[in-house]
Amino acid sequence: MTSARTAIERTWRPVLALTVLGFSTFIAFSKYAAVIRAGGNDHQTGDWLINYAGGFIRRGFTGELLRIAYPDDLLVATAVLQMVLWSLFVVFVIYRLRRDEWSTTSILLWCGPAAVPFAGWDPAGGLRKEIIAFLALALMSMAADRTARARIALVAASTIVWAVSLLSWEATVVLLPTLLTLCWRALSDVRRQWWTAAGGIVLTSAAIVGASMLAPGGARAATAICDDLIARGYQPQLCNGSVRWLEYTMQYGFDYTIGFWPQNAYFIPLAALALLPVCWLGRFCERRWLWPLQMAAVFPLFLIAADYGRWIHMAAIATAFLALGRDEERREPPVGFVIVYLLGWGVQHALFGMARIPVWRGGWITFVQHYLS
Repeated sequence: MTSARTAIERTWRPVLALTVLGFSTFIAFSKYAAVIRAGGNDHQTGDWLINYAGGFIRRGFTGELLRIAYPDDLLVATAVLQMVLWSLFVVFVIYRLRRDEWSTTSILLWCGPAAVPFAGWDPAGGLRKEIIAFLALALMSMAADRTARARIALVAASTIVWAVSLLSWEATVVLLPTLLTLCWRALSDVRRQWWTAAGGIVLTSAAIVGASMLAPGGARAATAICDDLIARGYQPQLCNGSVRWLEYTMQYGFDYTIGFWPQNAYFIPLAALALLPVCWLGRFCERRWLWPLQMAAVFPLFLIAADYGRWIHMAAIATAFLALGRDEERREPPVGFVIVYLLGWGVQHALFGMARIPVWRGGWITFVQHYLS
């Protein structure tokens, strides 16, 4: 009886996790493919197309590479890049789940509605530039599992991807505490290597964020980017979101976001749900203050930008990374709770003024309702 029960547990956990990951990824890709066929959209596509047509500005690195490499197929190239990057991250998550022997705690961390499936349960909020930072974290976490030479190579690769992430969207710097923690796990046995790598990461981050603050964009840069896109035959709708926001200051972002605060209070219980797996982790960081520090680093995003669901998503992914390899005091939640948690709620990337969806909806439930109606 015991062996039969063990066999069932070994089967249902990977089946549940792979179903959620596979289905949400399929929805994210299929929905976004429809967006690309319609000419792209202002944020999910437009943000990746910010480039250096008007000179160096923040967030323009990825768009500049795409503009140089695929000048006539920007939309398709952008979509392929987004999907490839996300696919690599999903493959990494499956790798981590296998290493953790598909533990229910790991499934809660990686497969919760605010974690990896977020991209599918609210497709408009997925495939954004933070996925580049997620890949940097993935490479750094893998370094701890490798021998010395491979470890150094992975740390170096992670640092390069991290720099690309910051050049593409400087706000991903809020994930720096998690990156440094993962770097410590990889190199703590050789302190000199740790100090060299950590120092290089911090200096690189400071230099790129500083350059981004000195070159925020402005109306002239936004106009140059938009003119370049339209001259290539793309629709003006690509300019109405992230490109247009280059014109606005951080103060404008703060005022805009605070204006939605009464409605955005709906995200408070969703944030609590997203971080609920922490209750089963015990002490899961090298120092107890590391996780609160990472959450505090993410908090400023809630003050200057209205995509509260995305910030919760980033906090959930950071939490999953911080929990890697820390098994002490960890407890396994009951099966029923895991299923309800994974399928019973969801978080949207933003609400804004027109949304009327209550906080208990979203994710899998909203998807099923949409396709059954």
